[in-house]
Amino acid sequence: MRFVLALVLVAAALAGCQKKNADPNGVGPWQFGRSKLADAEAAGRCIPIESGEMHCLGLSAMQVGGQIGDTQTYFASTDKSAALIEISISIKTCDAKAVAADLSTRIGPPRSQSEDGTQLFWSMSTMFVRALVPDKQSGGCEINFVQPKDEQRIADLKAGK
Repeated sequence: MRFVLALVLVAAALAGCQKKNADPNGVGPWQFGRSKLADAEAAGRCIPIESGEMHCLGLSAMQVGGQIGDTQTYFASTDKSAALIEISISIKTCDAKAVAADLSTRIGPPRSQSEDGTQLFWSMSTMFVRALVPDKQSGGCEINFVQPKDEQRIADLKAGK
């Protein structure tokens, strides 16, 4: 019993030493600067889109705010070594408050929001995050993660696109 208690105390002490809310560079297995198109092709199905980029779907679902979301990724080109440029998580029927609370716990409070409060924004050194969180529980939520240097995509996300 003492041994188990000691292990629990050591684990709690180590958890307290970890830097909380450090700027992440992605979500789950998808990390900017590390994930390549070949990774997504091994995990799901990827199709080229008009812009010359690759859109990957059928990837492992992720949980946000206690709700399961469909994960999709986008890559810069059709080359197997193409860099990850966007991660999108869609939750069909969403508890927006739970999603917002979960994201705030994981990456800190939003840096800003849309005038109507249905879009929350996080700007970090490693990525920009937009969470579309409608005020009605029956609506869907969408969370987008992009690199902070992608100014056009960030502008589109802020505009609700």
